[in-house]
Amino acid sequence: MSRVLLETTQPAFWENDAAGRRAIGRIAGILFSAGGLATVPAYRLMENPTPPLIADLLPFLAVVSGILCFVIPWDRLRPAWFHLLPALGTLEVAFSVWTLGAHGNVVSWFYVFVVVFAALAFCERLSVMAHVVFASAALAAPIVYMPESARDNLVRTLVALPTLVVAAAVVAFLRERLELGQDAMRRVAERDPLTGVGNYRTLYERLDYEIARHGRHNRRFALALLDLNDFKQVNEIHGHLEGDRLLREVGRVLVDTVRGQDTVARQGGDEFSVLAPESGPVDALALSRRLQRSLRRVRIGDIPLTTSIGYAVFPENGTTPDALLAHADSALWRSKHESRAAEAS
Repeated sequence: MSRVLLETTQPAFWENDAAGRRAIGRIAGILFSAGGLATVPAYRLMENPTPPLIADLLPFLAVVSGILCFVIPWDRLRPAWFHLLPALGTLEVAFSVWTLGAHGNVVSWFYVFVVVFAALAFCERLSVMAHVVFASAALAAPIVYMPESARDNLVRTLVALPTLVVAAAVVAFLRERLELGQDAMRRVAERDPLTGVGNYRTLYERLDYEIARHGRHNRRFALALLDLNDFKQVNEIHGHLEGDRLLREVGRVLVDTVRGQDTVARQGGDEFSVLAPESGPVDALALSRRLQRSLRRVRIGDIPLTTSIGYAVFPENGTTPDALLAHADSALWRSKHESRAAEAS
């Protein structure tokens, strides 16, 4: 089996997307219906021997399966249910081959539809391989139960089997390349290009996620906003290149200081944020002090960098992203004014 099919454990691209689930279900419906309708003219031309009357029901069975795929609410089903689609397709093709007997080779090529769907729908390569193996076994089954044409069936299987594997491998390869490109674009969209930390979009998405997660379990998390004191003077005195270097260094220090599950983002300008799951007011205060100590190691010439920090705790200080950000921002500016007042005195 191709290496393309053997190594991956990531979720399918549609698993967390209702529209994607519906689209995958419709693709299955199109393949079932196309397979059924394509056989109608072929059945009319068959003779010597004439196919049995039950063969007229086979296109109807495939089209009905396709219609069901269009009406089933796939967005409400767990992803595991989607494995029934290629399995059902394999069984329908196998039943058609068995029913048609000597004419079974007419529909046996529809196993290609099955493996193409599996390679498109499932990112887990072991799952794709399992469906390819199942379809391949069904393809080879007539060698056993049709001994009078075993040699012809063996030749057909030896030709068709590599076709199934190659078709699945090519589709899986193209899908993975597309997903890698989408992942790269998503990472670019979620990162601040200067510092490499998250951007405002990342922070909002993470806030939505943590609000839902901590709300379900009645837990707390903290959001800290920090602002670099007198950053405007850095640009004015040392130039924007030095200012950019300082911002990159701040981003690096923040990432090195926080925990692995924390999220660091740049709000814009010289304002950064840290989202700390499973953290209450005491943890938020300790985090703020730890961040300030770490950032004092960053130097502007011979002067250590100072920062002002404000924080908010979910759910005490807000239960929406905007409420939490507003509370943390107010605390940030109080801290900044207090530090300026202390310096003036």
